[in-house]
Amino acid sequence: MKKIAAIILLSVFIISCSNNSKKDNTDASNENKAVDTIVSDPAPTNDEIQAFIDQFSTDSVFQMAHIKFPVKKIYPDQDMNLINDLIDKENWEIIDIRYDSAFYYRQYSSYGQKFIIIDDTLNISHVGLNCGINFGYKFVRKNEEWILFEAYDHSN
Repeated sequence: MKKIAAIILLSVFIISCSNNSKKDNTDASNENKAVDTIVSDPAPTNDEIQAFIDQFSTDSVFQMAHIKFPVKKIYPDQDMNLINDLIDKENWEIIDIRYDSAFYYRQYSSYGQKFIIIDDTLNISHVGLNCGINFGYKFVRKNEEWILFEAYDHSN
């Protein structure tokens, strides 16, 4: 009886290890899916955008200098109707728009990040994977600088 239990336990262990191995390979192949970029030419590189996002998120003086006030804010009310609001400089709270690729692999509420650049507009979008997350920030390029003009949340 002990031999049968040991064989079953060993089989479960081997199957579990092979599934983890497959998951690790899938995670590696999905690493590029965490951040997508859709651009029109010519456009800044992901590294340039990432450098801007890092500075925007960690330097409050830089952030305030790269915002066109009042910022348009779009979000759903309790009935899921979209509300258009404005945030002035006095009511602005410093935000962190950096993306951690671990968000892509969370069991619940996982989401990816996309950079969508069309002409002089950058949309940094966070879109849920099998969930209702959908929020982001829109910037316009003026004098070689990205300026935030809209924050939106279309999550449900």
